[in-house]
Amino acid sequence: MNMLFCCDPMNKKKVDPEWEHEYNMAQKNNMDILLFDYDNHINKGSLQSFSIHPPPENLEPVVYRGWMMPTASYKQLYNTLLSLNFQLINSPEEYQHCYYLPDSYNIIEACTPPSVFHDETNMPSDEALIELLSVFGDKPIIVKDFVKSQKHYWNEACFIPNASDLTQVKKVVSTFIKKQGDAFQGGLVFREFIKLEPIGLHPKSNMPLTQEYRIFVLNNTPIALTEYWEDGHYGDIDGFDLEEFRHIFTSVKSNFFTVDIAKNTQGDWIVIELGDGQVAEYLGDIGLDTFYESLKDTRL
Repeated sequence: MNMLFCCDPMNKKKVDPEWEHEYNMAQKNNMDILLFDYDNHINKGSLQSFSIHPPPENLEPVVYRGWMMPTASYKQLYNTLLSLNFQLINSPEEYQHCYYLPDSYNIIEACTPPSVFHDETNMPSDEALIELLSVFGDKPIIVKDFVKSQKHYWNEACFIPNASDLTQVKKVVSTFIKKQGDAFQGGLVFREFIKLEPIGLHPKSNMPLTQEYRIFVLNNTPIALTEYWEDGHYGDIDGFDLEEFRHIFTSVKSNFFTVDIAKNTQGDWIVIELGDGQVAEYLGDIGLDTFYESLKDTRL
């Protein structure tokens, strides 16, 4: 299996320092490594982002491990690599399936916070907001786009204490849209706020940290489980059973994806969201060797 990493913006022949620990693990497993210029690709989407000489004679599989990118940029990356005889492990459709929450919501609906969607990037009208949020009553909710939230601006641009408080809803949503700016993707998502088991506060934003984990799934099989937060005080994973999520592992239309899970204050495990496995961060080094051994042996 080939691995594709982002290069260092200041030195195109070196890996981005943020991905160096995974780059080293790929080298340790004798995997072939490709580098590309992420910024150049996002801004120009050209073959100049790559330095592959010569391309292989036959089509070869490749796994990307790097920064998140919009669906249009991923499609360009996929097609550019195909022209060089490399095929990413996930097609553009498979990438979006896990990248956009609405695309996979039906698979996780039974075990994730209730959610509603607005397929535009603008502020809905008052009437549309009232109708959209009526399912929540006066429950607390959070707002995000199809991909990300502004969770580090928790009270200003993410958390809404009462879904029926139209003034507060509009204030938080307006701030969220402003802070997302050009990074806004898809449309708006409103989700019921579920109290999760606390593990501390973020040292910079003071955002509440909760007991969350990330499961990496390759070809329908979980290959790694990592802590979601670098900060906070994690306890034991009490009462957790992978079998509870087996139906998700086998239903998601992707070859390599993540399932983010969390423990609520009643002691139950729920799904927060899915993600494409190529752009999901792997925190720490525990289990990273097994993770790369699994990637090395996979085939499309």
